[in-house]
Amino acid sequence: MKRRALSAALAAGTATLAMVMSTGAAQAEDIPGVVNKVTVGSGTRTVYTGHTELDQSTLSGCLSNAWIQGHATWTLGNVTKTSIVVKSIQVFYRAGVTSYVGEQYLLRGNNSSVWSKVASGDVPGDTRDRSETYAINKTVPLDGKSTITFWSYFSLGRTGGPADCGGQSTFTYKLQPVS
Repeated sequence: MKRRALSAALAAGTATLAMVMSTGAAQAEDIPGVVNKVTVGSGTRTVYTGHTELDQSTLSGCLSNAWIQGHATWTLGNVTKTSIVVKSIQVFYRAGVTSYVGEQYLLRGNNSSVWSKVASGDVPGDTRDRSETYAINKTVPLDGKSTITFWSYFSLGRTGGPADCGGQSTFTYKLQPVS
């Protein structure tokens, strides 16, 4: 599977993610995440993630519209070495085929959820960005770990053709405080 991430791939939480996403339907692999380093300090700031992508269009039998891309914009408050105040996150999707955005989770450093939101709807397959802003307003502890995580689940729409490409996966966005 051709996958591209503009920052380091992250493996933490893959087993948990697979268990949560298990629905009996075909499963796509988890998409490597984006880690953004954010400077310790007070005051509101905005952090833009890199783009992540699931592209199945190069697989044998998949049509050229078998892809989905994502990125996010974090709005943060105070950042310390032990916690990050997450005011909101705006998650963007763009897809080649009508797809569906599912659950959203914000995880503290120990990978337990501090916030979640149930399915938010369709992503039209018209290659334009669709976004949803989630007001979170939580102080998220790092629990001695280096990052906190936002998981955005989706289902890439079936494209038909000789191979019925698509399936469920997730984009992962992480924040890491630095001095």
